[in-house]
Amino acid sequence: MGLGKSVQALTLARYYKAEWPLLILCPSSVKSAWKLQINKFLPFIQNLYVIDKGTDMLPAVRTSNTVVIMSYDQMVLKKKELEAANYYVIIFDESHMLKDGKAKRTQVALSLSKRASRVILLSGTPALSRPAELFSQIRLVNDKLFPNFHQFAIRYCDGKQGRFCFEVDRRVIPVFAKLVHLRFQG
Repeated sequence: MGLGKSVQALTLARYYKAEWPLLILCPSSVKSAWKLQINKFLPFIQNLYVIDKGTDMLPAVRTSNTVVIMSYDQMVLKKKELEAANYYVIIFDESHMLKDGKAKRTQVALSLSKRASRVILLSGTPALSRPAELFSQIRLVNDKLFPNFHQFAIRYCDGKQGRFCFEVDRRVIPVFAKLVHLRFQG
């Protein structure tokens, strides 16, 4: 979308480089774009791995100069390896793909984010009107803020259930704003 999200995320991740290795999780279709951005904006990275297939191995040695890029599908397949590898800085690109808290990819992402010290979510897709779609993403950044969806829905949706699920109340906006940096094209 041309908003510069990946460059901003890489800049923020670089600030926490001492906590790396860096794990970038994204749709398969943008892995090569991430690789190009890293080569352009972080040319000093010596160990850049793009996991394309299930047979591709995660790097055995991970340092503060290691970046791993993989798709959400590969993340699910390599869950145990990723959990054992301890990635402390994680970028979730197109985080709206993690809106369904019951989906396997969201559950794996949540498991990884709990182990991370820094989590960066990126999405160019506007937040939709259902809090369930925000709830899972908020939990990726801070799973203690709202321990369960029911508590979140009662507090920020005024307990009003719409046709498909609880509906968003404006009181959720300041809470979400503390976790989100919004950037508009213009």
